Amino acid sequence: MSDLKKELEEEQEYLVATRREFHRHPEVSLQEFRTAKRMEEELARFGIPHTRVGETGVLGILRGTGTGEGVVVLRADIDALPIQETSGAEYCSQTPGVMHACGHDVHTACLLGAAKILSKHRAEFGGEVRFIFQPAEEIGQGAKPFVEAGALEGADRVFGIHTAPDLRIGTVGLKPGLNNAAVDHFTISQCPL
Repeated sequence: MSDLKKELEEEQEYLVATRREFHRHPEVSLQEFRTAKRMEEELARFGIPHTRVGETGVLGILRGTGTGEGVVVLRADIDALPIQETSGAEYCSQTPGVMHACGHDVHTACLLGAAKILSKHRAEFGGEVRFIFQPAEEIGQGAKPFVEAGALEGADRVFGIHTAPDLRIGTVGLKPGLNNAAVDHFTISQCPL
């Protein structure tokens, strides 16, 4: 087993507990105040400087102390939906009429897990990793403040995830064309210089 896989497995309890905490306390778009505070507490615990973007967005920046350069952005949605949870799970939403029905509790926990692991390995890379915890994805208003704040400037790569409960654990799904819901559509094409 790889050292990274072993390290990730050792964080399973943290990841499950973190996900369930966010699931218990969901907040709708532009109201993610408790969520933002908890993410800031965790980033501070990992020694990652962070700032608020808008009222509820959080941007963490981890600078590597090793060799290398470049900027990688990792992004997660943090908002919940105005839906009443009826699952009866022990970690069921405690907020009437609001639940993480779209998996953003998982996104948030995964990004915090990545921040935790990468912070332990900052001497092994140079450049920086930016962690974007984006509010208001469900209403299409969360990305613009990050763009305006320059969170993507100089980025070599930007990665986001979306959960897919129909795939087996450990599987990454790729599909050409439309796959997940979106606020709008765009096309990327090469332009001659």
